[in-house]
Amino acid sequence: MADGESGLDAIVGVVRQLLLTRLLLSADQLESDLVEDGIIDSADFMDLFLLLEETFGIVIAAEDLILENFRSADQISGFVARKLAEGADPAVAQGPGRHDS
Repeated sequence: MADGESGLDAIVGVVRQLLLTRLLLSADQLESDLVEDGIIDSADFMDLFLLLEETFGIVIAAEDLILENFRSADQISGFVARKLAEGADPAVAQGPGRHDS
């Protein structure tokens, strides 16, 4: 169980870092409802989806695009953990970004 917890902690750390450095959110905003409070808009969501796919080697499908998966840093982290558990290849996250043709 400790491995699962440390894995989730690592995901949370990476997600929070992406939100802070790539989407330029403040630390206070990470604790807010990103949707309800209007912190990120549709363009930010598109950037976020691409960042998550490239960073974690997951594929975000149309059926994943429900607001509950993306309301907070913790919910985004939980979503990523579930996608990784479904069988995404974590090695992709360590290599160069994916470029689907």
